[in-house]
Amino acid sequence: MYRTPGYMRRTLPIYLIAAVCLSMATTTFANATTPCRSSVRPCDSIWLVSSRAFPCGDPRLNTHKLSYRFLDENNQWQSADLAAFLATDDPHTTTVFWMHGNRSNRAQAISEGLGTYRGMARCSTCERPMRFVILSWPADKIDGGPLEDIRIKSYRTDPQGYYLAWLIDQINPDVRVSIVGYSYGARIAAAALHFLGGGCVNGWTLEDRVHPQRRAIHVALVAAAIDNHWLLPGHRYGRALSQTAHMTIIYNPCDRVLKRYRFLYCRKSNAQALGYTGFAGLNRLNASDRMKIRQINSSPYMGKSHDVNVSYTIGALNAALVKECLPVATAIAAQQ
Repeated sequence: MYRTPGYMRRTLPIYLIAAVCLSMATTTFANATTPCRSSVRPCDSIWLVSSRAFPCGDPRLNTHKLSYRFLDENNQWQSADLAAFLATDDPHTTTVFWMHGNRSNRAQAISEGLGTYRGMARCSTCERPMRFVILSWPADKIDGGPLEDIRIKSYRTDPQGYYLAWLIDQINPDVRVSIVGYSYGARIAAAALHFLGGGCVNGWTLEDRVHPQRRAIHVALVAAAIDNHWLLPGHRYGRALSQTAHMTIIYNPCDRVLKRYRFLYCRKSNAQALGYTGFAGLNRLNASDRMKIRQINSSPYMGKSHDVNVSYTIGALNAALVKECLPVATAIAAQQ
Protein backbone atom coordinates (compact mmCIF):
# COMPACT_ATOMS: atom_id res chain seq x y z
CA MET A 1 0.00 0.00 0.00
CA TYR A 2 1.31 3.43 -0.90
CA ARG A 3 2.26 5.57 2.06
CA THR A 4 2.78 9.28 1.65
CA PRO A 5 6.31 10.25 2.69
CA GLY A 6 6.53 11.81 6.11
CA TYR A 7 7.57 15.22 4.88
CA MET A 8 4.44 15.37 2.71
CA ARG A 9 2.18 14.44 5.60
CA ARG A 10 3.73 17.16 7.70
CA THR A 11 3.66 19.79 4.97
CA LEU A 12 0.14 19.41 3.60
CA PRO A 13 -1.67 20.81 6.64
CA ILE A 14 0.47 23.94 6.35
CA TYR A 15 -0.43 24.25 2.70
CA LEU A 16 -4.11 23.57 3.33
CA ILE A 17 -4.33 25.88 6.31
CA ALA A 18 -2.68 28.74 4.42
CA ALA A 19 -5.11 28.37 1.53
CA VAL A 20 -8.09 28.22 3.86
CA CYS A 21 -6.89 31.28 5.75
CA LEU A 22 -6.74 33.16 2.47
CA SER A 23 -10.10 31.86 1.26
CA MET A 24 -11.72 33.16 4.42
CA ALA A 25 -10.48 36.63 3.51
CA THR A 26 -10.77 37.60 7.14
CA THR A 27 -7.33 36.67 8.43
CA THR A 28 -4.80 39.07 9.86
CA PHE A 29 -1.32 37.71 9.14
CA ALA A 30 0.57 40.16 11.29
CA ASN A 31 1.94 38.58 14.47
CA ALA A 32 0.86 35.14 13.24
CA THR A 33 3.11 33.35 15.70
CA THR A 34 0.58 32.69 18.46
CA PRO A 35 1.78 29.56 20.31
CA CYS A 36 -0.28 26.45 19.63
CA ARG A 37 -2.09 25.24 22.74
CA SER A 38 -4.13 22.17 23.47
CA SER A 39 -7.02 24.35 24.60
CA VAL A 40 -9.10 26.80 22.60
CA ARG A 41 -7.90 30.36 22.21
CA PRO A 42 -9.74 32.63 24.67
CA CYS A 43 -11.28 34.55 21.77
CA ASP A 44 -12.63 31.44 20.02
CA SER A 45 -15.30 28.81 20.59
CA ILE A 46 -15.63 25.23 19.36
CA TRP A 47 -19.00 23.68 18.58
CA LEU A 48 -20.05 20.20 17.54
CA VAL A 49 -23.29 19.91 15.56
CA SER A 50 -24.34 16.35 14.82
CA SER A 51 -26.69 14.95 12.21
CA ARG A 52 -25.50 11.36 12.73
CA ALA A 53 -28.95 10.26 13.87
CA PHE A 54 -30.36 11.04 10.41
CA PRO A 55 -28.50 9.11 7.70
CA CYS A 56 -31.45 9.17 5.30
CA GLY A 57 -35.01 10.38 4.85
CA ASP A 58 -36.46 13.81 4.19
CA PRO A 59 -34.14 16.30 5.94
CA ARG A 60 -36.90 18.88 6.21
CA LEU A 61 -38.45 16.74 8.96
CA ASN A 62 -35.32 16.65 11.12
CA THR A 63 -33.71 20.09 11.05
CA HIS A 64 -34.88 20.95 14.57
CA LYS A 65 -33.58 17.63 15.90
CA LEU A 66 -29.88 18.26 15.31
CA SER A 67 -27.74 17.94 18.43
CA TYR A 68 -25.45 20.72 19.68
CA ARG A 69 -22.45 20.68 22.00
CA PHE A 70 -19.70 23.15 22.80
CA LEU A 71 -16.23 22.72 24.24
CA ASP A 72 -15.95 24.38 27.65
CA GLU A 73 -12.90 25.91 29.33
CA ASN A 74 -12.00 22.50 30.74
CA ASN A 75 -12.01 20.91 27.27
CA GLN A 76 -15.21 19.02 28.07
CA TRP A 77 -18.17 18.81 25.70
CA GLN A 78 -21.33 20.35 27.12
CA SER A 79 -24.82 19.86 25.73
CA ALA A 80 -26.58 22.86 24.24
CA ASP A 81 -29.33 23.66 21.76
CA LEU A 82 -29.93 25.79 18.68
CA ALA A 83 -30.86 28.85 20.76
CA ALA A 84 -27.59 28.64 22.69
CA PHE A 85 -25.64 28.30 19.46
CA LEU A 86 -27.34 31.29 17.85
CA ALA A 87 -26.81 33.32 21.01
CA THR A 88 -23.08 33.27 20.19
CA ASP A 89 -23.61 34.96 16.80
CA ASP A 90 -21.22 37.88 16.49
CA PRO A 91 -20.57 39.94 13.34
CA HIS A 92 -16.97 40.36 14.53
CA THR A 93 -16.42 36.60 14.75
CA THR A 94 -16.03 34.34 11.73
CA THR A 95 -18.03 31.11 11.88
CA VAL A 96 -16.08 28.31 10.21
CA PHE A 97 -17.85 25.04 9.36
CA TRP A 98 -15.62 21.97 9.00
CA MET A 99 -17.10 19.13 6.93
CA HIS A 100 -15.17 15.86 7.32
CA GLY A 101 -14.96 13.09 4.73
CA ASN A 102 -16.19 9.51 4.51
CA ARG A 103 -15.49 6.74 7.03
CA SER A 104 -14.93 9.14 9.92
CA ASN A 105 -16.68 8.11 13.09
CA ARG A 106 -17.67 10.65 15.72
CA ALA A 107 -14.31 10.57 17.51
CA GLN A 108 -12.38 10.90 14.26
CA ALA A 109 -14.58 13.77 13.10
CA ILE A 110 -13.82 15.62 16.32
CA SER A 111 -10.11 14.87 16.13
CA GLU A 112 -9.85 16.02 12.52
CA GLY A 113 -11.90 19.11 13.27
CA LEU A 114 -9.81 20.13 16.26
CA GLY A 115 -6.64 19.55 14.25
CA THR A 116 -7.96 21.82 11.52
CA TYR A 117 -8.98 24.47 14.05
CA ARG A 118 -5.55 24.53 15.69
CA GLY A 119 -3.83 24.86 12.36
CA MET A 120 -6.10 27.69 11.26
CA ALA A 121 -5.65 29.44 14.59
CA ARG A 122 -1.93 29.52 13.84
CA CYS A 123 -2.57 31.58 10.74
CA SER A 124 -4.49 34.29 12.57
CA THR A 125 -4.66 36.27 15.76
CA CYS A 126 -7.42 37.08 18.20
CA GLU A 127 -8.05 40.20 16.17
CA ARG A 128 -10.07 37.77 14.03
CA PRO A 129 -11.82 35.38 16.45
CA MET A 130 -13.46 32.18 15.26
CA ARG A 131 -16.51 30.15 16.13
CA PHE A 132 -15.35 26.80 14.75
CA VAL A 133 -18.15 24.32 14.05
CA ILE A 134 -17.54 20.63 13.40
CA LEU A 135 -20.54 19.23 11.55
CA SER A 136 -20.50 15.51 12.33
CA TRP A 137 -22.49 13.54 9.75
CA PRO A 138 -23.20 9.76 9.46
CA ALA A 139 -19.99 8.69 7.71
CA ASP A 140 -19.06 5.57 9.72
CA LYS A 141 -17.72 2.69 7.64
CA ILE A 142 -20.42 0.39 6.29
CA ASP A 143 -19.86 -3.35 5.93
CA GLY A 144 -20.31 -4.80 2.48
CA GLY A 145 -17.30 -3.55 0.57
CA PRO A 146 -15.90 -0.17 -0.47
CA LEU A 147 -18.19 0.34 -3.47
CA GLU A 148 -21.33 -0.16 -1.44
CA ASP A 149 -19.93 2.14 1.22
CA ILE A 150 -19.16 5.06 -1.09
CA ARG A 151 -22.43 4.70 -2.97
CA ILE A 152 -24.54 4.72 0.17
CA LYS A 153 -22.60 7.71 1.51
CA SER A 154 -23.08 9.58 -1.77
CA TYR A 155 -26.84 9.37 -1.21
CA ARG A 156 -26.38 10.81 2.28
CA THR A 157 -24.53 13.93 1.20
CA ASP A 158 -27.52 15.88 -0.16
CA PRO A 159 -29.58 15.56 3.06
CA GLN A 160 -26.48 16.59 5.02
CA GLY A 161 -26.07 19.57 2.70
CA TYR A 162 -29.64 20.54 3.51
CA TYR A 163 -28.91 20.46 7.25
CA LEU A 164 -25.87 22.68 6.77
CA ALA A 165 -27.81 25.13 4.59
CA TRP A 166 -30.66 25.26 7.10
CA LEU A 167 -28.28 25.94 9.98
CA ILE A 168 -26.46 28.69 8.11
CA ASP A 169 -29.83 30.27 7.30
CA GLN A 170 -30.55 30.56 11.04
CA ILE A 171 -27.36 32.55 11.67
CA ASN A 172 -27.36 36.34 11.83
CA PRO A 173 -26.81 37.44 8.19
CA ASP A 174 -24.10 39.89 9.28
CA VAL A 175 -21.92 37.06 10.61
CA ARG A 176 -19.02 36.05 8.38
CA VAL A 177 -19.32 32.38 7.40
CA SER A 178 -16.68 30.09 5.90
CA ILE A 179 -16.97 26.42 4.94
CA VAL A 180 -14.11 23.94 4.66
CA GLY A 181 -15.11 20.60 3.11
CA TYR A 182 -12.90 17.56 2.55
CA SER A 183 -13.80 14.74 0.10
CA TYR A 184 -17.51 13.95 0.62
CA GLY A 185 -17.54 16.90 3.03
CA ALA A 186 -16.86 19.10 -0.01
CA ARG A 187 -19.91 17.59 -1.71
CA ILE A 188 -22.00 18.44 1.34
CA ALA A 189 -20.65 21.99 1.27
CA ALA A 190 -21.54 22.40 -2.42
CA ALA A 191 -25.04 21.05 -1.84
CA ALA A 192 -25.54 23.48 1.06
CA LEU A 193 -24.51 26.45 -1.06
CA HIS A 194 -26.87 25.30 -3.82
CA PHE A 195 -29.78 25.11 -1.38
CA LEU A 196 -28.93 28.56 -0.02
CA GLY A 197 -28.96 29.85 -3.59
CA GLY A 198 -32.54 28.67 -4.02
CA GLY A 199 -31.59 25.41 -5.71
CA CYS A 200 -33.53 22.16 -5.62
CA VAL A 201 -32.15 18.65 -5.11
CA ASN A 202 -34.29 15.51 -4.87
CA GLY A 203 -37.35 17.75 -4.74
CA TRP A 204 -36.06 19.56 -1.64
CA THR A 205 -35.69 23.32 -1.41
CA LEU A 206 -34.81 25.46 1.58
CA GLU A 207 -38.26 26.65 2.57
CA ASP A 208 -39.39 29.37 4.99
CA ARG A 209 -36.09 31.23 4.83
CA VAL A 210 -35.09 33.14 7.95
CA HIS A 211 -32.37 35.21 6.28
CA PRO A 212 -32.70 35.03 2.49
CA GLN A 213 -30.05 37.74 2.13
CA ARG A 214 -26.68 37.34 3.83
CA ARG A 215 -22.96 37.86 3.44
CA ALA A 216 -21.38 35.78 0.68
CA ILE A 217 -19.58 32.71 2.00
CA HIS A 218 -15.88 31.87 1.73
CA VAL A 219 -15.31 28.24 0.79
CA ALA A 220 -12.42 25.76 0.57
CA LEU A 221 -13.04 22.42 -1.16
CA VAL A 222 -10.28 19.91 -0.51
CA ALA A 223 -9.98 16.66 -2.51
CA ALA A 224 -13.62 17.18 -3.45
CA ALA A 225 -15.56 13.97 -4.24
CA ILE A 226 -17.97 15.75 -6.54
CA ASP A 227 -18.33 15.63 -10.34
CA ASN A 228 -16.00 18.23 -11.78
CA HIS A 229 -18.75 20.08 -13.68
CA TRP A 230 -21.48 20.14 -11.03
CA LEU A 231 -20.82 23.76 -10.05
CA LEU A 232 -21.59 25.03 -13.55
CA PRO A 233 -24.91 26.90 -14.00
CA GLY A 234 -27.72 24.49 -14.77
CA HIS A 235 -25.86 21.52 -13.32
CA ARG A 236 -26.49 19.66 -10.05
CA TYR A 237 -25.14 22.38 -7.73
CA GLY A 238 -25.29 25.18 -10.27
CA ARG A 239 -26.43 27.83 -7.80
CA ALA A 240 -23.59 27.28 -5.33
CA LEU A 241 -21.35 30.03 -6.72
CA SER A 242 -24.15 32.58 -6.32
CA GLN A 243 -23.64 32.26 -2.55
CA THR A 244 -19.85 32.27 -2.69
CA ALA A 245 -17.53 35.21 -2.12
CA HIS A 246 -14.43 33.16 -2.83
CA MET A 247 -13.78 29.46 -3.44
CA THR A 248 -10.43 27.73 -3.09
CA ILE A 249 -10.31 24.34 -4.82
CA ILE A 250 -7.42 22.12 -3.74
CA TYR A 251 -7.10 19.27 -6.24
CA ASN A 252 -4.61 16.47 -6.85
CA PRO A 253 -4.22 14.79 -10.28
CA CYS A 254 -2.26 12.00 -8.58
CA ASP A 255 -4.93 11.12 -5.99
CA ARG A 256 -5.21 7.32 -6.12
CA VAL A 257 -8.73 7.32 -4.63
CA LEU A 258 -10.29 10.03 -6.79
CA LYS A 259 -8.62 8.49 -9.85
CA ARG A 260 -11.25 5.75 -9.51
CA TYR A 261 -14.12 8.16 -8.91
CA ARG A 262 -16.03 6.85 -11.95
CA PHE A 263 -16.69 3.55 -10.14
CA LEU A 264 -19.11 5.46 -7.93
CA TYR A 265 -21.41 5.15 -10.93
CA CYS A 266 -20.16 2.27 -13.10
CA ARG A 267 -17.03 1.02 -14.81
CA LYS A 268 -17.95 2.67 -18.12
CA SER A 269 -18.69 6.05 -16.59
CA ASN A 270 -16.42 8.91 -17.63
CA ALA A 271 -17.18 10.98 -14.52
CA GLN A 272 -14.19 12.69 -12.94
CA ALA A 273 -13.90 14.32 -9.54
CA LEU A 274 -13.39 18.02 -8.95
CA GLY A 275 -10.69 17.10 -6.46
CA TYR A 276 -8.84 15.15 -9.16
CA THR A 277 -9.03 17.40 -12.23
CA GLY A 278 -9.97 20.78 -10.87
CA PHE A 279 -12.94 22.76 -12.21
CA ALA A 280 -14.09 21.51 -15.62
CA GLY A 281 -15.57 24.20 -17.86
CA LEU A 282 -14.21 27.17 -15.96
CA ASN A 283 -14.40 29.24 -19.15
CA ARG A 284 -18.18 28.66 -19.22
CA LEU A 285 -18.62 30.77 -16.08
CA ASN A 286 -19.28 34.47 -16.29
CA ALA A 287 -16.38 36.75 -15.44
CA SER A 288 -17.53 37.53 -11.90
CA ASP A 289 -17.88 33.85 -10.98
CA ARG A 290 -14.50 32.97 -12.54
CA MET A 291 -12.89 35.62 -10.37
CA LYS A 292 -14.21 33.87 -7.27
CA ILE A 293 -12.26 30.67 -7.90
CA ARG A 294 -8.66 29.88 -6.95
CA GLN A 295 -7.33 26.41 -7.79
CA ILE A 296 -4.26 24.84 -6.18
CA ASN A 297 -2.56 21.64 -7.30
CA SER A 298 -1.55 19.78 -4.12
CA SER A 299 0.20 16.83 -5.80
CA PRO A 300 3.70 18.03 -4.80
CA TYR A 301 2.55 17.79 -1.19
CA MET A 302 0.24 14.77 -1.36
CA GLY A 303 1.70 12.39 -3.92
CA LYS A 304 -0.94 9.70 -4.47
CA SER A 305 -2.58 10.07 -1.08
CA HIS A 306 -6.19 11.09 -0.54
CA ASP A 307 -5.76 11.60 3.20
CA VAL A 308 -5.48 15.21 4.34
CA ASN A 309 -4.07 14.12 7.72
CA VAL A 310 -5.26 17.36 9.30
CA SER A 311 -4.92 15.80 12.73
CA TYR A 312 -1.43 14.45 12.10
CA THR A 313 0.73 15.18 15.17
CA ILE A 314 -0.17 18.82 15.59
CA GLY A 315 2.51 19.24 18.24
CA ALA A 316 5.22 18.22 15.77
CA LEU A 317 3.99 20.91 13.37
CA ASN A 318 4.38 23.82 15.75
CA ALA A 319 7.74 25.09 14.57
CA ALA A 320 6.97 24.41 10.90
CA LEU A 321 3.64 26.21 11.09
CA VAL A 322 5.21 29.31 12.58
CA LYS A 323 7.93 29.36 9.92
CA GLU A 324 5.94 28.32 6.87
CA CYS A 325 2.34 29.42 7.29
CA LEU A 326 2.98 33.07 6.56
CA PRO A 327 5.45 32.57 3.65
CA VAL A 328 3.21 30.01 1.92
CA ALA A 329 0.17 32.25 2.31
CA THR A 330 2.11 35.21 0.96
CA ALA A 331 3.33 33.17 -2.02
CA ILE A 332 -0.17 32.02 -2.88
CA ALA A 333 -1.49 35.57 -2.63
CA ALA A 334 1.28 36.83 -4.89
CA GLN A 335 0.13 34.48 -7.67
CA GLN A 336 -3.33 36.04 -7.84
